[in-house]
Formats: sequence, C-alpha cells, structure tokens
Amino acid sequence: RLNSEDPLPDDNLKYFSCGVRPRPRLLLISDRSEEGQFIRNALLPEELERLGTPECEITSVVTAQVGQQNLAQYDAIFLVNCARPDESLWRGLKGFAESGGGVFVVAGSNRIQAAAWSVTVADDLLPATPIRSVPFRSQPGSLRLSKVQHPLLQPFAEHEGLRTELSIVAFDRRWAVEQSGES
Repeated sequence: RLNSEDPLPDDNLKYFSCGVRPRPRLLLISDRSEEGQFIRNALLPEELERLGTPECEITSVVTAQVGQQNLAQYDAIFLVNCARPDESLWRGLKGFAESGGGVFVVAGSNRIQAAAWSVTVADDLLPATPIRSVPFRSQPGSLRLSKVQHPLLQPFAEHEGLRTELSIVAFDRRWAVEQSGES
C-alpha cells in the first residue's frame, strides 16, 4: 500500500498470490540401508539439510519392511540393489507407476539374482531385465556435470559442495540386459 497521496487512489493497493508446492515424498527401498545412502545423499544432500532447505522428504526402508508401507503416500519410489524383489513388490511398484507415481530402479549390485527380476510383472514394469553382471572397465567411472540446465540438477549447479558430493560416486559394474516386450 502506498502511503502518499496521488491523484488515482485505486492503484495504491496491489495483491498477488504464489503457489506453494509440498516437498515430494520419496520412498527409498534397499536390501541394506547403507546401499541407498549415495542416492539419498544425491537427492537430499547433507549440505541442504544443514542449510535447512531440503528439497524432498525421504523415507528409507529395507526390502523386508516394504510390506508395512502404503506406497500411495509417496510421489516416487527408488528400488536400489534389491537382490530378490518378490512378485508382490513388483506388483506394488507396477500399480504405483500405473497410478502416476514415479519408479526409479537401480541394479548396481553383484548380489542381484536375475531370476527374481525376470518375472512377468517386473517385465511389464521395467524397460529391460538384468541377465548377468559384466565388468565395467579396469577403473571405476564417475559422474561429471557438464550441463546443469535441468531443474533436477539446479541445486548441484548452485552449490560447489553438492557437485563434489555427486562426483565422488564411483561406478564399477554394469549389467547385460534383455529388453522387455513393450519397450
């Protein structure tokens, strides 16, 4: 509100509004809690937590506890290095994805049992299923952010500490996969 007098009092007061979105709720599922730590740190870096500006809310559970979770309360689910996801987990993830939820799957462990990933419901969900682990190369690879225009990468562009945290993750294996029928 303007406090001074002017010839047009109708323009002395203006209103505006802004939308506020809730933080995304993410579920991180892994056989061992420490296996999800790199992804957790990438999604919710310790530096942002220290600054009090977390971009999301993350619930971490081990695979054996997934049945206790209501998947519908999350915006996205991350399945990380689960050696033997059972068919009920695959069905839950498929239903979650079909209802609009995001599903991110990481098969980065040598403990993964390809047979548990080759069931029909997993084939319906995944673009490809793992067949066998293949050595990556003599030295592990790492990420280097060269283009950070995507909104997901903006926090990494703005904070040097976050870029460093993301770049220390080493990749030392890969999987031979079979493409799923619908892919």
